[in-house]
Amino acid sequence: MHSVKTLGVIGGGQLALMMGQAEQSKNVNLIILSSSEEDAGRASIPHVVDGSPTDEQAILKLAEIVDVITFDHEL
Repeated sequence: MHSVKTLGVIGGGQLALMMGQAEQSKNVNLIILSSSEEDAGRASIPHVVDGSPTDEQAILKLAEIVDVITFDHEL
């Protein structure tokens, strides 16, 4: 059995929402960096670090508590 990994997602948009929905069947915990209470990812991911994707301190805080980081960015 594989150990549970924690994935940090910078951004809380629709991709984060879908990742949160899929995580329930995988051996992964998600934590998002979200700048708004309105971000879609908050609907499926209860673990949130509040902050902007351009906020260095928020990104460092996220990095301290996850195993790997990815991005939710459509541009």
